Amino acid sequence: MTDLTVRRGCRRHATGTRKCGQHPRYTPGCRNCQQRNRARVAARHKALALGIHRPGFVPAVGTARRLQGLTAEGHPACDLARHLGVAVSTVKQWRVHETLTVARHTHNAVRILVTRLDRAGTSAKARSYALRQGWVPVAAWDDIDDPGAAPAAGSLTEAIPERPASLRYVRWALGGRWPIGRLTVSEQTHLFRLWCRQEQQAGRRSGRKPFARAYGITEWQARRVADLAEVTR
Repeated sequence: MTDLTVRRGCRRHATGTRKCGQHPRYTPGCRNCQQRNRARVAARHKALALGIHRPGFVPAVGTARRLQGLTAEGHPACDLARHLGVAVSTVKQWRVHETLTVARHTHNAVRILVTRLDRAGTSAKARSYALRQGWVPVAAWDDIDDPGAAPAAGSLTEAIPERPASLRYVRWALGGRWPIGRLTVSEQTHLFRLWCRQEQQAGRRSGRKPFARAYGITEWQARRVADLAEVTR
C-alpha cells in the first residue's frame, strides 16, 4: 500500500452522505448514519453562513505545475502514480492540464508528495522529457498556484539556437511526431498559426489554452508563443 492514496469512487463522495462506523456505506435506516449525515449538513451550512466553506474542487494549475516540476527533478510518471495510488494515464492527464479542476484531496495529496520527495529523482529520461517540454522544477515558482504567475528568471532552459525555419519540423510537430520543445521560436509561432487554422477549419475552438493542452505545455508558454505569432503576423 502506498503512503499517499487518493480516494476515488467511494459512495460518500458520490452521494454527499456520511456513513457511520458500522456500515460500509450510508444506510438510511441507521440512526448513527443519519446523525452523522445531519452533522455534516449542519457543518456545511454553518461554513457557508460564515463564509469559510471550502469547495470540493480547486483549479488544476497548481497540481499540473507540481507534477511537471517533479518530472523535471527526475521522477517519472510511473513513480508519481505509484505514490499517489492512481493510474499512470491519470498522472499524465493532470500533468498536461487535461482538466481545469481537480478534487481538493487530489490537490493536497500532490502538494504533500512534493514535500516528501525532497530528493532529486534518478530518471534521466524524465529529466530529458521535461527539458523538451520546457517544464521547470517546483522551486522555480514563487506562487505555484497562481494561474498568472511565471517561473523565476533563469529557470527556463535555453532556447534552441535560431536556424532557418524548417517546415518539415513544423509539419512533424503538427502531426504529433516531433516535440514542440525542439522547435525554434519562429517555428513555434508558425506551428501556432497552422494549428489554429486547422482547428478552425475543423470547427473546433482554437486559442492559447487549447494549444497548451494539445501540445502538453503550460499556458504561460502557450501565451508567449501566441503573442509572438500576433506580433510577427
